[in-house]
Amino acid sequence: MRLISITVVDKGDFDVIYHYDDKGKIVTKKRTVKRNKPITKSITKEYPGAEIFEREAHDLFGVEFEGNKHLHEPVFLPDNYEGKPPFRKEVKKDA
Repeated sequence: MRLISITVVDKGDFDVIYHYDDKGKIVTKKRTVKRNKPITKSITKEYPGAEIFEREAHDLFGVEFEGNKHLHEPVFLPDNYEGKPPFRKEVKKDA
C-alpha cells in the first residue's frame, strides 16, 4: 500500500483520515483524536512520506503526531506564529 495523503476534519474532535492506494484501489482509514488532547501516533516509520502531511496537520489543526521528529518545523506558518492553529473551527476568519 502507498500513502496518498492525510486529511484532518474538525468535527469537535478531529478525524485524521489516511488515504492509501492499494494496487489501484483507494483505501481510507480514520482515527479520531480528542480536541482537548489531540495526540496520535505518527506513521512515519511505515510511511516516511507521511512526515510532510503530519507537519501540515500540526500547523493547521494542532494535531500532535508522536514520533515525527520534525513535527515542530512549520510547513505553512511562519516560525514566529503565535495563536491557535488557523484551521480550527473556533478561530475567527476575516470576512
